This record gives sequence, structure tokens and C-alpha cells, in this order.
Amino acid sequence: MKNSNTIIIDRIKIEPPYLVIKPNVSEEEYFKMTDEDSHCELFEGEIIMDTPASARHERVFRFLFFIINGYVELKKLGEIIGSRYPMRLEEGTLVEPEIIFIKKERLGLLEKQYLNGPADLVVEILSPATYRFDLKNKREKYREHKIKEIWFIDIIKNRIIVDYLTGDEYKTVETSSGRIESKVIEGFYIEAEWVLKEEPPNSFEILKKIIEKN
Repeated sequence: MKNSNTIIIDRIKIEPPYLVIKPNVSEEEYFKMTDEDSHCELFEGEIIMDTPASARHERVFRFLFFIINGYVELKKLGEIIGSRYPMRLEEGTLVEPEIIFIKKERLGLLEKQYLNGPADLVVEILSPATYRFDLKNKREKYREHKIKEIWFIDIIKNRIIVDYLTGDEYKTVETSSGRIESKVIEGFYIEAEWVLKEEPPNSFEILKKIIEKN
């Protein structure tokens, strides 16, 4: 006979790609449950945890982070932060885009555990597990909070989608080739081919090329 206080825990095997959602989580619980090595977000009171990033995803992230951060540092435009520092958009929503850019005049929003408000630019590198969630739920949330520039690097369908905030409306550009220019990071651009290749080009050479254009 089992004791009434016995707790039985079943193991559940989940094949990737996966998206696990835990509802009814407070911000305090979120910070207790996660650390700098965790890969999860808090979205409208729900913990969102997904499949670890692929090798291609990480190569694209390293390339973009290097060239954007190098350019922003050189031009003293603000700060670039990677995906382990959440952006708090509202109570119960702390999201972690791959890259966020904050203009120097808004650096006061940087707190110890999170960016307390919307960034000026966010970059999301799409993956199979979070594809629909990022392109619908997170995109709508970013637009709701008037993030000026939203980049989606779609390495699944080999395209780049950028939402530019113009006045109170968003203009969307979608391409698989050619130049994508930032309106928030003045003078910065990428060629779509750089990030849609299986192997991005040499990041030092590309950063030098971008700088020489400015």
C-alpha cells in the first residue's frame, strides 16, 4: 500500500524540436528558476522553453553579434547585448531576443537583471521550435511596445524580414538577397547573403568593409 504522501514522478521524453510552456509563473519565480545558462523566456506569465540552438543558428548569431557590436562600439552609438539578458516589456513578460541594441541616450534602462523597457532594435534568429511563436506572438508584442526596428533572420526559409516603425505604422521588408540597412543604427547594413549562407563570411573582413563605407 502506498503512503498518501508518496509523489510519483514520470519521465517524459520529448524529441526535438520542442516548445515547453509552464503557465502561471511570476517574475520572482522566473528569476529563481533561471540563470545565465538557462534558455527560456517569460511571456505573459508563462515560461517558454525550447530546443537548444543548432550549429547554424550559433554561427549566424556569432557573426551578427560581432559585426553589430563592433560597429556600435566604434561609433559610440549605445550598447549591444546578447540573448542571456532579458528585455522586460511589461509585468510578466521578459523576452530574450538573440541581440538587442539600446541607444546611448536610453542606457539608463539597463538594470542588473534586465532591460527595463523596449530596446531600439531587436534581432531574432528563427528556429523550428519557436518559428510560429516568434513570428506571431513575439512579433505582435514587439510591435505593441513600439520597438523601432525588428529583424527576423529566417534560416529555415532563407529570408530576412525587417519591421521598420515609421510614425505609428510598421513597414515590412522581406528579402533573400541584397542589402538590408538599419534605420536605427546609422550607417549599419548587412547583405542578406552573409547570413543566409550555411557558413557566414569572415566577420573581421565584413566589419572592416562596413566601417570603410562610413
